[in-house]
Amino acid sequence: MKSRVLLIALLALAVLALGPQWLGVDGLVPTPPHARVAWMRLIRPAAILALFCAGLQVIVFRAAWSGRISTLRFVALAAVLSAGMAFGLRAAGQAGGFSLASTVYSQGYAEDSARFESLPELLATYNERHAELLPHSRTHPIGPVLLFGGASELSNLAAQLSPTLAGFSRRTILALAIAGNLTGVLLVLFACLWLFPLFALAKELGNHKSAVLAVGLGAALPSLVVIAPMADILYPLCVCVAGLCLWRAVQDSRPRRRLLLGALAGLSTAALLLLSFGNLACLPLLLMLALFAAKGHERQVARALVGFLLSLGGTWLGLRLAGYSYVEGLRLSLDFHAAGVTAHRDWLPFVFSSPYTFFLWLGLPVAVGTFQNALQRTGQSNRQAWLARGLLITVFALSLAGTARGETERLWLALVPFALLSLAPTAQGEKPPVGLIAATLLFTLTFAALTGQYA
Repeated sequence: MKSRVLLIALLALAVLALGPQWLGVDGLVPTPPHARVAWMRLIRPAAILALFCAGLQVIVFRAAWSGRISTLRFVALAAVLSAGMAFGLRAAGQAGGFSLASTVYSQGYAEDSARFESLPELLATYNERHAELLPHSRTHPIGPVLLFGGASELSNLAAQLSPTLAGFSRRTILALAIAGNLTGVLLVLFACLWLFPLFALAKELGNHKSAVLAVGLGAALPSLVVIAPMADILYPLCVCVAGLCLWRAVQDSRPRRRLLLGALAGLSTAALLLLSFGNLACLPLLLMLALFAAKGHERQVARALVGFLLSLGGTWLGLRLAGYSYVEGLRLSLDFHAAGVTAHRDWLPFVFSSPYTFFLWLGLPVAVGTFQNALQRTGQSNRQAWLARGLLITVFALSLAGTARGETERLWLALVPFALLSLAPTAQGEKPPVGLIAATLLFTLTFAALTGQYA
């Protein structure tokens, strides 16, 4: 195990240092700085906090594996330590996020939401005013702008209720401050909450130790510790909630409860699809989870999917009645992205570099484990192996399609939970895979040290 961990660590360093040069493509991943500058980042006081949190994560993982701490306490500690790593990396000036309001506003969602006087107007005229939006918003559905528009509505209400000494200008400034920090804090919170449904879903798919491993790896992945939190950070939460509800809907013997759980899965999926058009790629993988839960009983899947489809279709119908057409938004987004992005990027380099970037942000130890499980010679009963294969097919299909050339860091976050769920067979042994957790944490810290600021 020690030699394998060392080999993975050395390979990670080589990929980080030489990968972008091998590809010959600029702008896909941050350019590694000078080695001396990079390693000096790890001795800064704030970086010591990240190292300390990483060490505690290994200790907490061992305790959870042996049953010395409860499930709830383990997941909560993993979430807190993951956030601690992110804050430490951010304060040390390394690649990292959790910068709250300043990062939240950097993508222009809040600025675009301010173009509409109310949420009803936003829903009714969003597609019509597509050309007025900033470029980033024009490649996404209405969800992110609607999210920040809702935060602005709440902030204006809070500002109205707050005592002010001056007039309108100070109240406006107060509303903006509340909106930025409220949204930023909520996104940081949601960035950790996804570990709870992940634990439950991994336990359903494998066993208790599989769930412990999934959460331990999830709290250590560079894609969720290093990347700044924006609306995209909600993708894993929506995926895990949808997958868990759909799994239990298929398993439940009570028709009404099955319908309700299916509806909750549909609502979570609707939220996921409203945040990014690229999340449509998750639908086949979610269906695969439902088929696994059914154990060959297709009628159970059909009954569970009734609630799912009713909820999903009801959401689209409600939005359509409010004036927003998802299909029209998808068409406008694809046209704009084709003219503004894909037309200026050659197809062939990104066939290789898009998967490379995704697996880099996934974390090399986790990526290696996913490939190992996908290549296993197993029967159809090995659900995790088939899930790994489905994930890899999805990643390479997206790359071959050429619609996501280089857009693989934040926008493919919805695929991350499936990689963790596919690693469940690793947890079948009695010996805790501490080396895998340690290697993932080492990769994350090395990745942060060798890259500049990413947001």
